Amino acid sequence: MKLIVSNHQLHKVLSSYLNSVVSGNVAYIDNYIVVYYNDDEDSEVVMELDKNYGFSGSNRLFIDKPFIDTFISLYPFSVKQGQEFIKEWFENKFNITINYVAS
Repeated sequence: MKLIVSNHQLHKVLSSYLNSVVSGNVAYIDNYIVVYYNDDEDSEVVMELDKNYGFSGSNRLFIDKPFIDTFISLYPFSVKQGQEFIKEWFENKFNITINYVAS
């Protein structure tokens, strides 16, 4: 069975998935925004934004490699496309500009 999904619908599904990951699992620590797998700060980090990365003081988003691998296996993305989608989602969700993405 083939399904035709518009870009708008795909964007909504992907955003909903990312929102469910973040729901209740965010900590604001000094210059960091940290997203955990569970609502427990002792669990593994999914994403981490460093608001003062390096000498330039730019914003760097780290995305956990297993998370990005799972994300791109579920949806039709390359690693770079998956990182870019998550970056844009993160910028909108937390109202911040990201200069650099790593995983």
